Amino acid sequence: MDKSVARLNIEHYQKLLKTDLDETKRQTILRLLAEEEATLAGLLKDAKSGAAKSNAAKSDGAAAPATDAPGSERSGADQPQSDAAKDPS
Repeated sequence: MDKSVARLNIEHYQKLLKTDLDETKRQTILRLLAEEEATLAGLLKDAKSGAAKSNAAKSDGAAAPATDAPGSERSGADQPQSDAAKDPS
């Protein structure tokens, strides 16, 4: 769910609570409000931890070694073969 939708739902429930409601409806709206607030808190927490994870990955700086760099060894299976090596006849 989008954070803006959760915020709008919270505002809506808060407005409803200011109106004249019977006790059953009031309890239902209070429950929905609490659920929506918990949802928003979770979305904010996820967004915060997701940003932290993203920043940590970006700042890690550990790059894989280049296999085709000058001076690096490649296994025989990766080596291109000349036409003479492909057909011994």
